[in-house]
Amino acid sequence: MRQEVAPKLGALYMAHPTTTAIELYALSRLDPRRERDIENHLLVCAFCRARLSSDDEVFNIVRFGFDSEATMESPGHSPRTTGMLHFLTHLPLYSIEAAAGKFGANQLVEAEGWVDVHPGHRVLTKDMFVTHVQGRSMQPKIPDGSLCVFRWNVSLPYDGKVLLLERQGEVGGNRYSVSQYRVSKTVDPHREGDPEWLHERFTLEPLNPEFPSWDVASAEKVNVIGEFVFVVQNHSPGELGLVH
Repeated sequence: MRQEVAPKLGALYMAHPTTTAIELYALSRLDPRRERDIENHLLVCAFCRARLSSDDEVFNIVRFGFDSEATMESPGHSPRTTGMLHFLTHLPLYSIEAAAGKFGANQLVEAEGWVDVHPGHRVLTKDMFVTHVQGRSMQPKIPDGSLCVFRWNVSLPYDGKVLLLERQGEVGGNRYSVSQYRVSKTVDPHREGDPEWLHERFTLEPLNPEFPSWDVASAEKVNVIGEFVFVVQNHSPGELGLVH
């Protein structure tokens, strides 16, 4: 009988720095070892580089915390009262346009601002963020063109969870997909490739039966960015109500 081998804790299982760690790194207040850990992570995680470059997420949270009315000034704009609640009513929105299904086109990730997610009875946390999702393969849970809330603090096991995944690109940014993660029934015979990226082979399974599932080989440079939480309701394309 073939013995199962525990998956290597490679890039697929890489833990993203907490918002507090990102803030302290930006302010040069981490010890050297933790600082090196975050720098190594930033080399391979475009999403966390966008988090770091976001003035809203890094510096305005440090300055204003959870104030209900935060006065912010951005280049070319007068100071204004936003009347928003960071991580209570509003979450950071990133420019990722993830494909519901197979990985979409290469793209660079940028912070777009803060968006009201109409949380209702839901409790928002500081590991939540919003991205765009395009395509029909995750219907009815995720309609085409949705804004979706994810959390980057994803616990194991992944099996059965709807995940936002990032595939490393050679040029022109990375590619993103939203799909249901399943442990693959097929084992890669050789598991060859960059040892820093090796992970267990897994299957991405659409929720819409019109679309086929497919396997991601153990050597593919894929990283889990977050776990799906909910679709932003009352969202009309072109009317995001962003606060920059």
